[in-house]
Amino acid sequence: MAGRQAAGLQPAQAQEPHLAAGTIPTTLFLTKMIAMKLISCYMLLLCPVLSMAQTPPVLKSLSVGDSVPDIVFTTVLNAPFTSTSLAAYKDQLLLLDFWATWCGSCIKAFPELNSLQEQFKGLMQVLLVNNPGSGDDAKKVTALLDRKRLPSGSRYAMPVVLGGEQLAQLFPHMGIPHTIWVYHGRVAAITGASEVTAAHIQAVLDKKPVSLFTKADQMDFDAGRPLIENGNGGPLSAVLYRSMFTRFLNGARGSVGQETLADSTMKRRYFINKPLLALYHYAYPGLPGNRVIADTALAAYLFPKSLDMRWKAAYSFCYEQWVPAAASTALQESFMQADLDRQFGIRSRIEKTTVGCYVLILKDSLLLKNRATLPGSAGLLKADQGNWVLQQRPPGFLVTEMNFQSTGKAFLPVVLDETGYSAPVSIDLKVSSIHDITGLQQVLPEYGLALVPAMRELPMLVLTKTTFTKTNH
Repeated sequence: MAGRQAAGLQPAQAQEPHLAAGTIPTTLFLTKMIAMKLISCYMLLLCPVLSMAQTPPVLKSLSVGDSVPDIVFTTVLNAPFTSTSLAAYKDQLLLLDFWATWCGSCIKAFPELNSLQEQFKGLMQVLLVNNPGSGDDAKKVTALLDRKRLPSGSRYAMPVVLGGEQLAQLFPHMGIPHTIWVYHGRVAAITGASEVTAAHIQAVLDKKPVSLFTKADQMDFDAGRPLIENGNGGPLSAVLYRSMFTRFLNGARGSVGQETLADSTMKRRYFINKPLLALYHYAYPGLPGNRVIADTALAAYLFPKSLDMRWKAAYSFCYEQWVPAAASTALQESFMQADLDRQFGIRSRIEKTTVGCYVLILKDSLLLKNRATLPGSAGLLKADQGNWVLQQRPPGFLVTEMNFQSTGKAFLPVVLDETGYSAPVSIDLKVSSIHDITGLQQVLPEYGLALVPAMRELPMLVLTKTTFTKTNH
C-alpha cells in the first residue's frame, strides 16, 4: 500500500517542486471547493427524494377484475419460510383470508379451509392474513395455533401473514372473515367465508362462469344516521316501507340502537340487517328466543338451515321507526308489531299455550349447598378438558343459557327453573354442550338437582301465515 501511495505522489511533486510542504496550489484548492459545493447541492436536492422514498405509497383499493400488485410479506408464521410474496403464488388460486384471534367465525372456518387446501394441493393456497389493527402479535397467533388444531392433533398447514397493512389498503373491509380470491394476478372474487366451497374453487380453477356473492363492506356506512339519507347504506331503490323497511343492505354491519333527535321532538329506533324472526323478538321482548310457535309455511323465512350470505340477503331486513319523543316503549313495540305483520302478511301475538318442556327442580338442598362456590371467574365456563362448569352462579343461570336461541340454529327445547334456589353454586356439568339433556340428567342428581320432562302452560310468541309470499320483500 505504501508503494502505491509513493507512486501516486511522484507526478505532483515533479510538477510543483517549489511548493513548501503542507501547501496546496490555488487552482487545485478552487477545484476542490467547487466540487465540494456541487456535492453539497446534490445532496440537498437528493434529501427530499430520499425522504419520499422512505414513505410507503398509499395504495388504491381494488375491485373484482383488477390487477393485483406484487406485495412482499416479511413476517410469516406457521410455515417453513418466514417471508413470501403474492408473486410466489402466481400460478395458483390464492385465498387471502383476513382473520383475528378473537374472531370465532374466522377460527371456525379453519378446518374447512385447511381441508380445501389439501384437496386442491398445488392448485390452491390459503394465506391467513392477520387483520391489521386486530391487536394480535406473533405471540398471540402462535398460542392460538398451538391450542386450535386439527382432530388428528397436528397444526393447520396454512401460513399466517403478520403486517398485512398493504393488503388492507388494497382490500378495505370492516367485518371478518373477509376472503380475497386472487388468480393469475387478478382479483377473482371478494367474499365471505360461506362462499369458499370446493365447487366454487373448482369452477374458478376451470375458468367456468360462477356467481359468487360479493362481500362489499361500506367503509363509510354510519348506523347512527338515517338509512338511505345521502346514500347512507344503499340507494333509494332499497326502500320498502316507511316507517321504514329496506331490503338487506350489502356491506352494512348488523346493529341495533335508539336515539333522541337533537331538537328532542322525535326519537328513532333502528335495526340493521336483522333476520325476520329476530325483528319479531325485538318487537316482543322479554321471552327467550326458543319460545316460538310458527306455521310450517313460514319455516323457510324464519328458520334457515344455514346463515349463509345468500339467505341473509334474501330474508334479512332493516327497520327504522320514528316516533314522538314522549312515546312510551310499549307504544313503540306495538307500532313495530303492526308494521311487521302488515309488511310480511303475518299475524303475531303472545298466547299462553301448553307445551312440552324440561323443568330444573331441587331434590336435595343439602347436596347443592355443599357445592357452594369455587375460586375463579364467575359464569358458565369451559374447563380445560372442554366440559362446561357453572361457577359462582345460581342454577337459574344455567337455565337462561340453555334457552338462548341463536338465529339459524335448530330450535332448542324450553327449559324452566323451578328450583327456587338463588344462592350461587359451582357445578362441574361434565358435558361439552349445555344442550346435552341426557348428559345433564345423569350429572345433576350428584348436586341435588334433576332435569325432568313436563308439560307447562307458557306464554309463547305465535306466528301465523296470512298472505306472506316471497314477493312481499
